[in-house]
Amino acid sequence: WEVDTETYNETVSKAMRRNRFELLKKYCHCADNDNLIVNDRFAKLTPLLNLLNERFKKYAQMCKELCVDESMIPYYGRHGAKQFIRGKPIRYGYKMWCLCEPLGYLIKMLPYTGKDHDRPKEVGLGEHIVMKLVDCLPKNYPFKIYSDRFFGSISLANRLAEHGIGYTGTIMKNRLQKCPLMDDKEISKLERGVFDFRTDASSNCMIVAWNDNRIVHLISNCDGMEPVGSASRWAASEKRKVTIQQPHCIAQYNKFMGGVDRMDENISDCRISIRSKKWWWPLFIFFIDASTQNAWQYHRRNNPNSLDYLHFKRKIVQTYLRKYANLPAGGGRPKTSKEILSRTPEGVRFDEKDHWLTAAAKQGRCAICKKNTTKLCEKCKVRLHLNCFKSYHTTL
Repeated sequence: WEVDTETYNETVSKAMRRNRFELLKKYCHCADNDNLIVNDRFAKLTPLLNLLNERFKKYAQMCKELCVDESMIPYYGRHGAKQFIRGKPIRYGYKMWCLCEPLGYLIKMLPYTGKDHDRPKEVGLGEHIVMKLVDCLPKNYPFKIYSDRFFGSISLANRLAEHGIGYTGTIMKNRLQKCPLMDDKEISKLERGVFDFRTDASSNCMIVAWNDNRIVHLISNCDGMEPVGSASRWAASEKRKVTIQQPHCIAQYNKFMGGVDRMDENISDCRISIRSKKWWWPLFIFFIDASTQNAWQYHRRNNPNSLDYLHFKRKIVQTYLRKYANLPAGGGRPKTSKEILSRTPEGVRFDEKDHWLTAAAKQGRCAICKKNTTKLCEKCKVRLHLNCFKSYHTTL
């Protein structure tokens, strides 16, 4: 809304006045404040969160391999659920648990709210989160879940196996439950790439210790050791890259574990920067960013000549600004249909989906032949004759 020539944006200013935008932002609510859930720290956003999780699941491709990880939403204000994580790109903010496909499509998200009274004392936080995330998956389908060592445990692998779900993830040494592996000091003295593993015959659960830059412990009930592959590592003593052994389960973990990181990378490239003093606003903005990122993943999946994320996001913004532009009313004859055509996005006009010719409330000019008609396209909201309907939706 700036009037300076170098910052003025005509498309934005025509779509909505600044005062109107400020009012909408001021009175924006996602829940009824008179009926909020008492023990829910994010009750103001819970209805929207549930709706988005339902829609994300509906349009998910449901790849066989999925990953669970945390995502940080930047926030520097005061709130009981705000986290500080040292060493992360975003150190201060809200933590969101995410279930993603390998390319970054978000299937389900859960905010970290602190102590969960529904969690049994004998169940760890990581295990509890994973089980809550995977409960949205279709039953009797052989999914594989990948996660880092925060979530990994023998108990989690066994519980997922009971539901017919495979699990592979790194695991902390203090959760190995006295598994008789070689001592870490002994393995570290051997050459890089050496590994040791043990398998529980009753549960078909395997634990691996692999000598990389440091000792890596991994647990799996679906990925085995073979075929043993190779990995390239830099050898400081020899000042060159060397090839070391890499078990199959490690390679699978590296291949499918980065879904949440890909989502974070896409969102961070062009994150919405509209600010507010409301504590829930950063989460609301994250919901919009995550929805847009998911829509882009869907677009890439179904279009061979797909747009990159930035151009796709700009296309969405331009479409809504043109569709709901508050064009000034002038005197004289009504505007021609050229203006109407310009406000119908080409992606909607030529998508060949759900275009129906219905009766209009009032008579108006046909967008093609300019004669009066009482019919309009239900999706494009443009008046058309029956004979002009095909031409409008196939010819620019």
